[in-house]
Amino acid sequence: MVPTLVGDDTPGVAAGDRVLLVRRVGAPAVPPRFAIVAAEHPEDSHREIVKRVVGLPRERIQISDGDLVIGGKRLRKSVEQWREQRVPLLRAASRLKEATCDDGSRRVTFDAASRATLDGSVATHLSDAPWIGLRTPPTDGYEDEMGHFHPGDHGVEDLELEVQVELDRDRGVVFLELREQGDEFVLEVERTGADGQTTLRIERNFSELAPGSATGLRAVRAQLHRCAGPRWAPGRPWTIAFRNVDDRLEVEIEGRSACSPIEITEHHPFLRAADGPAISPRAAGPRWGCYGSKAQIRRVALYRDLHYLPRGRFAVAEPFELGPEELFVLGDLSGESQDSREFGALRVGQVFGRVRAIVSPWARLRWVP
Repeated sequence: MVPTLVGDDTPGVAAGDRVLLVRRVGAPAVPPRFAIVAAEHPEDSHREIVKRVVGLPRERIQISDGDLVIGGKRLRKSVEQWREQRVPLLRAASRLKEATCDDGSRRVTFDAASRATLDGSVATHLSDAPWIGLRTPPTDGYEDEMGHFHPGDHGVEDLELEVQVELDRDRGVVFLELREQGDEFVLEVERTGADGQTTLRIERNFSELAPGSATGLRAVRAQLHRCAGPRWAPGRPWTIAFRNVDDRLEVEIEGRSACSPIEITEHHPFLRAADGPAISPRAAGPRWGCYGSKAQIRRVALYRDLHYLPRGRFAVAEPFELGPEELFVLGDLSGESQDSREFGALRVGQVFGRVRAIVSPWARLRWVP
């Protein structure tokens, strides 16, 4: 269940989690989806397991591209469920310089506190904007509470990028960019004057085949959304979050939804030109920047979704049918977890409790939803 729960044998952990377990009293009850439960092992009643409930009785469940498909439809989490389950990839300010790269033009500087200043004052467009981006592609690793990064082995694309930024002018644009397969999803937040009015734009950029061109490809830009945003008072930092999770794009500003969610039904494949990359080299993962103003980046956070690997026998190659008293459970560290992918369904009656809190060590003290 790492990193949600860690044991004594977790690398880099001095003491494993001790948890508050609410035991079942009376007749078995179906736990809610995403609850973390303690249960008898289906193949050995003398062993106990702690897993997350993802499939409920009578559902057809399958793992596809790291996500869960229930009854033929991709399962989409609510905002609250996302915040409860998201896994940090980058939060510690001390890691920002080592984990990122920039556009190489010397328009990005870091101070002693790892805050970054981007000089986009003479840039007028995204293509000429200074930026910072993830140095290596994001994986199913995680950053622990001490700011140490534990690398993963498998690439992930369901991400949330959160940036706290302040512009030095009344006018300017901050952009956040996420990628999935051959698509680049770009959020632009433009402050349009001294009154602090803003405009939000979300674009989708990709390449498609164009036999008549010199490279065999042509760039396509499609605007997905445009709307007025909340007022951004000059001199005030803003926290902007851009999320691409479960094939849905969402924007939050200062912790509140800023526009309607955008559902993505399909993705474009990644295409290369006949003689090399279709675009000039950029960051290997998400990136963020500005133009029309200088910007101070005060804080950056990057989170990933739980990513389930297609290993084991059940719900991988084809949908798995759950009976009227059966659950499908998975571990959060999918590459190492032994769960329903290997042993199949868990009976509701085998669940004897629900994990509700981490009570020690002190640094990890918190409620578990």
